[in-house]
Amino acid sequence: MSKRYTRNGKGIFEMLKSDHLEAPGGALIFPRFCPADAPPGEHEIFKMLSEDSGARGWIVLHSLDIAEHVRTSQGEADFIVLIPNEGVLVLEIKSHKSIKIDDRGWWLGNATKPDKRGPFRQASEALHSIKDYLQGRDLANGLLFVSAVIFTAVPFQIHSPEWHDWQVLDKERLHARPISLSLFNIVRKARNFYASKNLAWMKHEMSASPEKLAKVLHVLRPRFAILSSPLERRKQLEDGLKRSTEEQLRIIDEAAENPRLLVTGLAGTGKTTLAIEVVRREKTAHAESVVGFFCFNQLLGRFLANECKPLGSGIRLGSFHSWMMEFGEAAPSGVQSTDPRFWNRELPDLCISRLTAPGAQHGSLDLLVLDEAQDLFIEPYLDIFDLLLKGGLKGGRWRFFGDFERQNIFANGAVPKNEFFNKRVDERCAVNVLSENCRNTQEISSALTIHARLKPGYSKVLRPDTRHDPEIRHYKDEADQLKSVRALLDQYLAEGFKSSEIVLLSPRKSGCLAQALAAAPPWKGRVKEYASKTTCLTFSTIYAFKGLEAPVVILTDIDSLVSQRDFDIIYVGMSRALHRLAVLFHAKVAPEIMKSVTI
Repeated sequence: MSKRYTRNGKGIFEMLKSDHLEAPGGALIFPRFCPADAPPGEHEIFKMLSEDSGARGWIVLHSLDIAEHVRTSQGEADFIVLIPNEGVLVLEIKSHKSIKIDDRGWWLGNATKPDKRGPFRQASEALHSIKDYLQGRDLANGLLFVSAVIFTAVPFQIHSPEWHDWQVLDKERLHARPISLSLFNIVRKARNFYASKNLAWMKHEMSASPEKLAKVLHVLRPRFAILSSPLERRKQLEDGLKRSTEEQLRIIDEAAENPRLLVTGLAGTGKTTLAIEVVRREKTAHAESVVGFFCFNQLLGRFLANECKPLGSGIRLGSFHSWMMEFGEAAPSGVQSTDPRFWNRELPDLCISRLTAPGAQHGSLDLLVLDEAQDLFIEPYLDIFDLLLKGGLKGGRWRFFGDFERQNIFANGAVPKNEFFNKRVDERCAVNVLSENCRNTQEISSALTIHARLKPGYSKVLRPDTRHDPEIRHYKDEADQLKSVRALLDQYLAEGFKSSEIVLLSPRKSGCLAQALAAAPPWKGRVKEYASKTTCLTFSTIYAFKGLEAPVVILTDIDSLVSQRDFDIIYVGMSRALHRLAVLFHAKVAPEIMKSVTI
């Protein structure tokens, strides 16, 4: 589960002992998934631990990168198993199908050179790195630390003074009994061995209470989750993001022969990328084609215009409201600018009258593409699209992309999807659903699924985990919220993110946290409203930022979780984040947050 826990460890313990957070069968594993590129042996152990009912109540950390390693600049522990009332077990997993040892070292699988350390020393060094780190936080005393090696693909009957026989679990023994029993026996044999040696530290009271292990989890997970520099990690993630969105292009390929296509999907499933690709393919194949490419939000409209600039002329794009003002030669007065009737009735009626005037030319678009189409599904807008498109909506060529379930926060379902099909579309229309999240990390996707109450959620998250859980914080008043935001900004800047990569989002346009931040040192004069090209920290409303994304998103001023619309708004905001996410909830909505966690 993606959640930031309280600093003293008590909060995480209270959540860990709740049934809803435990795996259906066995151990509670962090992260709650095994990355696709993990070795097959790690996949096997992950599955066994998560399904073994004997491991219920255990806490397991998978693939923990150790920045403060005792021997090298950085190391890794494949699994750290925290067994209540027993101790801490560090596991090294080897998936190789052949193993040989000679005077030069360990030959694992098809390795061209030997590993001089070997898996037992790797496990031991990882153990001491973790123990030393916890010792400095006054958490190691009274804990039993044990290391072991699991060979998942081969029998291992080699004996050596370099390791104890009870430190080995090979292919045969691994499947001879439940893994929980095997690991429990390793820890018990280690305890008996150390006791027989009359070691001084064994004379002290040994305690591995659930409360203490919860504190160990809280300390280890965020501190040891360091793979490489922030810039290197972000580049890897961005490359993965591009590959992920390419997987969505099959939707366009499959519907290439159909003149009409409606693509629906949750936030982050690649709809905007597909919309841009549709326009690119159209202009590449038919340079003379006239394309209308519209959306609702001005900020998204500017982004689309910038992305399509290399495609040349013949593309009418941007915010549909901007197009209507230009075509209708009308701009709202001060009062009209905030009056929905101007945008939803008066301005569209003016455009329709011009399109239907004697001698007026309509049907000027060869292809109509809508991004965030759900926001444009109101009758007057659809009437305009019907007039602009050659053949109209019923017989013309169009591609619409939208989230009609959870991001319909502007049109508010004025024309439901089914009604649109019944009244305006003939039978030749392809419909596809995107369900794979290719924008957010595993942790961010998990958090927004829980807190925004997505049902159903994503079928798959294509990006790997980053071992950075979203920061879920509570504030009691504006001063408290301001303090939290300043601390978060310091944290993200220290990680290597630039100010321009961080966006503050709020459901409020006036009286938002960002305005208070911009009014006082040290951020005074360094915070501006969002723009695509800036060197400053920026802010925006969630509404205006819909359809966009940012490396770091901090969601503020969340003080209402009463209606479905409230949950839709935080869903839109949270789903904007690419690499880091923080959400600040007012303390008064804490009961609703707990309901989300338990649903």
